Amino acid sequence: MSESDGFIDEVTDELRRDRLFAAMRRWAPVAVLVILLIVGGTAWNEWRKARDQTAMQARGDALAAAIDGGDPARLREAAGDGPVALLLAGGAGDVGALRALAADPAQPALYRDLAAIRLADAAPGDPMVDDLLLSAAAPGAPYRLLAEERLAYADAAAGNPATALTRLQAILVDAEASADLRTRAAQAIVALGGTPEGL
Repeated sequence: MSESDGFIDEVTDELRRDRLFAAMRRWAPVAVLVILLIVGGTAWNEWRKARDQTAMQARGDALAAAIDGGDPARLREAAGDGPVALLLAGGAGDVGALRALAADPAQPALYRDLAAIRLADAAPGDPMVDDLLLSAAAPGAPYRLLAEERLAYADAAAGNPATALTRLQAILVDAEASADLRTRAAQAIVALGGTPEGL
């Protein structure tokens, strides 16, 4: 290698080094800004999560205190608006809250059906309940089998034991029925004078 080649290589290396330093001076503030944004965004996100967690904990504590107190008005105040608040108020004895939730088509079917089932337990014999339970017992409904069970109890209370037995037998053979539900259905069948089939 000649001296001129060594000199050219040395100049080329110096040019590369100068370009690298120029690029670093040009882009270093951008890199620092990106790093600061990432760190700042992460810190803000963690702060927001902690704030939300604290708020949820406080709301849960208020709900627990209201549930322990058993006062429907206090429970509604602690739970705020929405279907869960109405369900909790209904569980504390506010039948009107359950009736309002079960009959409100603007609420999700999941909550309406659950309210209808809880209303059947809280206000047996209410004529509105049977219509709501029929809707909750529709195929594909999330609480279909529980609604069928309540309808069977309503049929038995209304003096229609044959219809009640038919509903309860259908629950026994349904693949979606839980073991507890099957046990309750079998016990109700025996109480109505029938024989459980399909166990």
